Amino acid sequence: MEYSKGVSTSLSEIVWAIHPGNDNVGSLVNYMKSTANQLLENSDIKYVFDFPNAGANVEVHPEIKRNIYLVMKEALHNILKYSEAKNVFIKFSIDNNRFNLEISDDGKGFEMNTEDHRFGNGLLNMQQRMSQHGNICEIQTSRGKGCRIIAHGNLTI
Repeated sequence: MEYSKGVSTSLSEIVWAIHPGNDNVGSLVNYMKSTANQLLENSDIKYVFDFPNAGANVEVHPEIKRNIYLVMKEALHNILKYSEAKNVFIKFSIDNNRFNLEISDDGKGFEMNTEDHRFGNGLLNMQQRMSQHGNICEIQTSRGKGCRIIAHGNLTI
């Protein structure tokens, strides 16, 4: 059952990502909200969204759209799996064809540059996804201080 649900979700994500009618900020924001709600609704984590109301028709390059979405999704998976957070804040904004995505939690945090921290593929993938098109993904965290993921850059190539 879980496997079937995962396959269905993956197919839905692929269809959304490749449909040209979804290459705009409005579609991205709606899909991000829907996914975040699905991931967090059955957890004990309180969450707040801050997404733009304006700019819904602003174009987003399909690969950048997909990468923004996948960075948010990976960050939320990490929060659910590792952080022990009580609160999550997700902010997405646009300004002159530039985006800023910030996901922060009040969880246990971790030290990025220590041997006891296993730098997993998820964090590395987030940074690589953003750098593909010259965008940036910053990870700010320390033990006991929660974690903040900031991705920012251009909506177009």
